[in-house]
Amino acid sequence: MRARAGNGDPVSGEGGAMRDPLMLAEQLGRCAGQFQACQVLRLIECAHPEHARLGREGKAAHEPVRLGHDPHLRFGSAQVTSYEPAEGGGRARLALDFGLLGPDGPMPLYLTEHARARSLHRQDRTFERFLDVFQHRMSSLMYRAWADGQPVVGLDRAGGDRFAAYVSSVCGLGQVGPDADADANADASVHRDARLGAAGLLGDRRRHACGLAALLVDEFGVAVRIEPFIGQWLSLPDTAGVRLGARNRGTLGAGYVLGRRVWDRQYKFRIVAGPLDARQYERLQPGTPRLRRMAQWVRVYAGPMLEFEFELRLAPDAAPAMRLGAGSRLGRHTWLGSARAGAARGALRVRGERALFGLQIEERTS
Repeated sequence: MRARAGNGDPVSGEGGAMRDPLMLAEQLGRCAGQFQACQVLRLIECAHPEHARLGREGKAAHEPVRLGHDPHLRFGSAQVTSYEPAEGGGRARLALDFGLLGPDGPMPLYLTEHARARSLHRQDRTFERFLDVFQHRMSSLMYRAWADGQPVVGLDRAGGDRFAAYVSSVCGLGQVGPDADADANADASVHRDARLGAAGLLGDRRRHACGLAALLVDEFGVAVRIEPFIGQWLSLPDTAGVRLGARNRGTLGAGYVLGRRVWDRQYKFRIVAGPLDARQYERLQPGTPRLRRMAQWVRVYAGPMLEFEFELRLAPDAAPAMRLGAGSRLGRHTWLGSARAGAARGALRVRGERALFGLQIEERTS
């Protein structure tokens, strides 16, 4: 939010956050009526980070401003009517147009007339200040209810984004709000804001291939497709061995197998990225932060039970020509013979664990 005073100077600082309380007090004293209620309360919060947020503190004395209401019998044209700077170590007072008194208030009109008459004819504002005790709490709670539902306002202070906690709870992402423990969060490898941006996909308990492909395309901007049921050899532990002559004997091929490993197609899938241009291909090389982040996203979406691997396919027309001394690696950046034929024939495969931990070890396929 950005308001301008009569001289045209912006009241809010960079990003909408007021950094100078004195500047804010000066502008409010001159043109308080140009502000909206929630706007000015947000600016006051940003100008006083040492104080608790409005509506959160148990005592009004610990909040940066006292909210009140000046009684009148007219229908106001502005949400903020006046601002009184702090004096003598007290708190500044901000008068709002809506409150307990007035034509829109819940209290009888004769009380508004009584308070107005005492203030005008006897300069006695005791009754107004007594009602301000309730007005302050009512207005601060109203502002807090509005601010807690605004994702941008929650980012004004570090650790105060309650809207993120709401979204994560609805989508089943766990606690990622101000009270979350990042070390205890299973998805801490991927930034909180990035996970919230993909809340629609991560909140779906059915983790399907189309969802993973859509997530990776949106996050990394490369063409991706998923190949399920990739075969792999699973090693059998020594405890799975069978002793001849034991009871409850099984049948060879049904319960028993010969050897120390079995062929499986259930627990592995492949992420095929490409065709990639030269820049995309280079940024997804083994050991690069971008490939590691992609592997972290796959682990967050697919969970720890499934194995995966990447297959990086360079576009044939993007393959560089082989040059001695250029620092190219055979089979990764360049190929013997025609570069186009080599790129079309070969692809770079990287196991998910190696990409996840940033290891520069790759496998080739042709």
